[in-house]
Amino acid sequence: MADMNPVTTPINGTSHCSGCAELLHPELEVHLSLDYRGLTDEEAMKLLLDDIEGWHGNRYYLIHIGKLSLAWSANFEAVCCQDTIDIDDAIPVAPIPTEVKRFIASQIKPRRLTSPGLYEAVVERFGYVVNYGQVQNLWKASFVALLRTSAACEELLYRSAEEVKYLGFTTGLFDLFVHGDQVNEYHVDSTYKTNRAGFELFGIVANVQGSGYPISNMIMNVDSRTNPANQDTHRVAVLKLFFRAMKDRGLNPTFMFCDKDMVRINAIEATWNPSVIRLCFWHLKRAVKTKLGQPKSDPMYNPFQAQHEFPFIRTDFAPVVNAPIRETGLLTTVEQREHILELMGSHYNRHALIPNGETYSSNIAIHQDSTSQMYEYCLEHNLRHARAYLYRNWYTCIHYKRWAESGVDSMIPIGKTTVLIEAHWKVMKRTHLYHYNCACLDLLTYVVLEHYYRKLKMKYQSTVVHRQKTTLFEKTFIAQWHQADRAEVFGISYATNLNLWVCGCVAFLQSPLALCKHLVKAYQASNQLQVVARVVFIQRSQTPPFVRILHTIHHNPYHPGSNHKKSFGLVLLNVVPGESTPSTTMKKSWPARQEQPVAPPAPAPTPMASDEDVPVVVMERTLLATEIRYWDKMTNVARLREEAEEDEIQQEYANMLNSRQAAVFGRAVQNGEVQFVDASIAVELRQRELGRTTTNLQR
Repeated sequence: MADMNPVTTPINGTSHCSGCAELLHPELEVHLSLDYRGLTDEEAMKLLLDDIEGWHGNRYYLIHIGKLSLAWSANFEAVCCQDTIDIDDAIPVAPIPTEVKRFIASQIKPRRLTSPGLYEAVVERFGYVVNYGQVQNLWKASFVALLRTSAACEELLYRSAEEVKYLGFTTGLFDLFVHGDQVNEYHVDSTYKTNRAGFELFGIVANVQGSGYPISNMIMNVDSRTNPANQDTHRVAVLKLFFRAMKDRGLNPTFMFCDKDMVRINAIEATWNPSVIRLCFWHLKRAVKTKLGQPKSDPMYNPFQAQHEFPFIRTDFAPVVNAPIRETGLLTTVEQREHILELMGSHYNRHALIPNGETYSSNIAIHQDSTSQMYEYCLEHNLRHARAYLYRNWYTCIHYKRWAESGVDSMIPIGKTTVLIEAHWKVMKRTHLYHYNCACLDLLTYVVLEHYYRKLKMKYQSTVVHRQKTTLFEKTFIAQWHQADRAEVFGISYATNLNLWVCGCVAFLQSPLALCKHLVKAYQASNQLQVVARVVFIQRSQTPPFVRILHTIHHNPYHPGSNHKKSFGLVLLNVVPGESTPSTTMKKSWPARQEQPVAPPAPAPTPMASDEDVPVVVMERTLLATEIRYWDKMTNVARLREEAEEDEIQQEYANMLNSRQAAVFGRAVQNGEVQFVDASIAVELRQRELGRTTTNLQR
């Protein structure tokens, strides 16, 4: 805290740093020169902080500025962002033993301790040889050193200037997804309140089998005072640089989902094609519902321009601008808002590749029909202001292509909302940043790359590559599949087509899984693969067929990294006969199911799968069969061992009984009415069940 008066010198100030030792506040005297007399309060604060930074050697940020009307001096507070003060120069302290330094460095990665927990561990093992500030500084230095040597990231761009500061980097999943041909749909968003410096955390996640995996992040801070008329020009420029750096490294998405933030939209359109933009349907409904619940105002609406684009629009059906008596009230009622949102939901999902009943329409005709439906509803209920808002912000040709699926020809995006990246922020904050209250920027970067990325890497290998777990998308798909299989189908025709995996019913149009009961019944009638978790692989596609049900193989040959030469040290899928594979790149994997047959027969040729869909060579089949036979033998050995232990336990139990009880017990064993699981059950029976068993046998 510092009190500053440009007229009076000297002044007293206090600089404090939370990274120092406990309750350590180094003080200094600041003498203001006469140069401060001609400066404003803000300029004087900035100059004073520059002098303090030169003395301290670290960056300071303003967190509080007092009201000048309440005091005769300017009152402000600034804190050190990185907290890297060397406390050995501030007060005399004991040197840190070498074994303590090694212990702290060894506990960073495996234990995942916070600085308070690490200090307690040091005290328990070495005693009070160091203070909390020393442990905290070594803790930070350790994870910063690990971060700099981490091979799981690549720096994209960096800058630290007065008006803008940013650091962009990729994760280890970037090359895996970007350089493949299966992942081309991404979600973009940003979040706040993750660090003490107030920086914005920007992220991009890839949609892989219905789960989000981050490929890049950027921490960014833009001084809003440097933007002319609050246009966010610096923020747009930084995002353009960020996107351009990833495009230069091979990122060319087909679709990129975001909310209606014009800064991100402008940056994405400037880097890639405008057709890449896909607006989140949830944010769309929230924006429309909020706006239609507000009071009426004079909108920016040109009825002649609207009539030129859509000839059926009347020029006299428009809000009166600058009227002597302005219309009052809300734009719509609650019932009208709900109906408008229902119409927009239907318009959002329609596409030329999906029939409406039994008929197909072009995307241009769908746009015309959707605009006509919304216009007729607003005309019927005299919603002039609502009609002007909906046309100006959602139904013009430019805006319509950003949110409606019919705005893109020949393909349909798999996602509909930005739920994947919203869930990504939720997990990061509530699971990985939970122990770090307002972490510094280095710690935030370390948590993203080491904590969260490590968990996602394990999740990707267990669910997508090794198929040991079922993804949330597959669980939801199979649950709705069985529910649709039990439903009753009436005699109405909806142009159901298994080869294209489309149906003209309303359920298929609104389903985020591209599923309905008509497709399920048609699939069951064709005697194809049984849809069972981890027995089949459900593959979503942006082009027909929109769902492909394939026979799964361990390891999964359909994962995004199957065409890569390296994938986290996994067993290479495409093994060429005659080539040797270094043992350092091989890792033994546990089979997903021990009852898997030695040589699974290939499914019959169907429109849903072809021989090219199963890229498994002869060598891999041989290795797979050998591995399965090995685990079958291990299972038999374990079974024989359990039977021997069971016989021993039964004999031990029989020795504890008298002759009559032993005879009854022997007949029960022969009839298969007695079975022990392990030795712990026998011990429990000896302690608690012996008396009751004896009574039952005597009866």
